[in-house]
Amino acid sequence: MENRQTKAEKAYHTYFQRGNFRLAANKYDEAIEDYNETIALNSSYAKSYKNRGLAYFAKGEIDLAIADYNRAIELDPHNAHAYNNRGTAYSTKGDARLAIKDFNKAIQLKSDLAEAYNGRGLTYYANGENDRAIEDYNTAIKLRYDYAKAYNNRGITYRDKGDIDQAIEDISKAIEFRPSFSEAYSNRGNAYVRKGLITLALKDYNEAIRLNPILAEAYCNRGVAYKNIGEIDQAIEDYTKAIELKPDYAEAYYNRGVAYDNKDEIGRAIENYTKAIELKPDYAETYSFLTVDGLEEKLNMAEAFLNTAEFLEIAPFTAVIGDSQDKIKDRENKQRLQRKIVCHFFYAIVVEFAIKIIWEIDKGKKSRRTHNIYRLYKELSNNKQWHIKDMYDKQLSIIKAIEGERRGKKTHVKDLTNFQSLDEALEANKDTITNFKYEGKFQGKSSAIGSVIWNNDGFWAFPEGFVTFPKKLLEYARENVESLPI
Repeated sequence: MENRQTKAEKAYHTYFQRGNFRLAANKYDEAIEDYNETIALNSSYAKSYKNRGLAYFAKGEIDLAIADYNRAIELDPHNAHAYNNRGTAYSTKGDARLAIKDFNKAIQLKSDLAEAYNGRGLTYYANGENDRAIEDYNTAIKLRYDYAKAYNNRGITYRDKGDIDQAIEDISKAIEFRPSFSEAYSNRGNAYVRKGLITLALKDYNEAIRLNPILAEAYCNRGVAYKNIGEIDQAIEDYTKAIELKPDYAEAYYNRGVAYDNKDEIGRAIENYTKAIELKPDYAETYSFLTVDGLEEKLNMAEAFLNTAEFLEIAPFTAVIGDSQDKIKDRENKQRLQRKIVCHFFYAIVVEFAIKIIWEIDKGKKSRRTHNIYRLYKELSNNKQWHIKDMYDKQLSIIKAIEGERRGKKTHVKDLTNFQSLDEALEANKDTITNFKYEGKFQGKSSAIGSVIWNNDGFWAFPEGFVTFPKKLLEYARENVESLPI
């Protein structure tokens, strides 16, 4: 009996160790096979589930990873690493509450677990809590002086806070401790771009790609650097490579759209903008608002969205030589719909930018992506609320007059829009970006302000001419910025 038990123990330990080696060699499928054998031989060995969870996580199968971490915790409730790994999985899924809860438990069980502080810091960072993130990275580094990942993550957070020199210092430290850290080279390149040091940035991106030729982010970031020095074709080549490596890379599609826009290749620009929104509806607002620091930068970004939308509205449609008239008409209709989706989505972003900028100046605080525009609008001083409402009402009156003349009769507000006041519009569309869907509809809500997409019945919520409101609102935001003391 003892011999049989000894053989079984040796067998599952052998599978377990081989699984660990395969996991370390990034052979995830083979590692999972070995852990399966281990579990078949000994279903109560918690580490087998924990490590198989790591393999599933590396493959991007997050729910399977969480299921394995759950089982590992059931078998060993005091396993801090299992809680830490599950916290990382929840954070990847965007469930900050459960992630923080698991990281806290991991730290309670093992107060010197640097990985848990680093993971919690990443979760705070993703939630816009930069100062709390930095506190956790500081602790992780104190616990492990050569923790390259924590230095890299702290550097990224300082970059987003606008402290570019500290960002470069931290990421350089990460590279010093881990010279093969390709992501760190790419991140330091981003910091150099923010300082206008394009030559140094390109050098870092090249090194990142040399170390890891399949790092899509490095190609995309290098594309941005090339665009900044006017090398548009080279930028497009890098964005295209990034998309080949990562087909769901919304940022790369958006950047390639901007590059084609710069080359006046409007058809290709629209295709890329539309694909970016299809992949990640909230990408444009998230990327723009969270990666710019000063009010002036936010204004410039909002104006870039506005200018792109206005240009797309008047740009000629593309046609293919040899197409029949019917095909030309079909192509034009498709492009017109694509442009409406992209343009009106961009107008919604402009409105959100403008109200958040005005709120930041009025309140002396920094807004977050999670702040909805209706709440921020209602928190503004009475004078600022009146100005914004006056713009809305005046534009609605103009549209009513135009539509009334066109129809040859008196036009009521309800004939033009579901929203008879700015309050109704903002309240109904406080989560515009979150609820946007690529096909142009919202989840159980009417359309957003500023002629954004359509309502649940399939009709445009505002006439086309109402796009003047976002433009006027952004002008008012700039006036607020320019009125600040230098």
